[in-house]
Amino acid sequence: MPLKLLLPLVGVAALIQPCFAAASTPETICRYLESDGKRTKIPGGYLKKDEQKDQQIYFRFRPNIDNWSVAVVDIRDKENKLQLMVRLQQPCKITQARQAVYDKAGKLLSLQTLGPDLVTVTAEDVVNPAVTFNSSAFALPSFVDEPVPTL
Repeated sequence: MPLKLLLPLVGVAALIQPCFAAASTPETICRYLESDGKRTKIPGGYLKKDEQKDQQIYFRFRPNIDNWSVAVVDIRDKENKLQLMVRLQQPCKITQARQAVYDKAGKLLSLQTLGPDLVTVTAEDVVNPAVTFNSSAFALPSFVDEPVPTL
């Protein structure tokens, strides 16, 4: 790839901050689910903190925590911004995963739908896209500028 083409790509990559949880693997998610570490009870589940990765992991279970068939795992950063959401079926089968992508300023740019490997991006939904204003769409008809007839 010529250097002229590579430099703009590097510049764009520097503006985008993929979430910290992007390095999570299916095995890591299952380990979080199965570990007996300290838990804080929350409605429908519990919260665990990963001090090494400076993350909070929220677990919610349906229909209930003791006999669940679906679990939703939300991984958030230290500022409680969503990084990764994973939906699981028993025992630990990933059925859906979404990853948040932020810019360097922390503004949410998009949500990526991930495959069960938590690496493959299968879709991306842009959040709050830029709006362009087309003034010609609001142009007044020409008769507005005509003089008003006098009686």
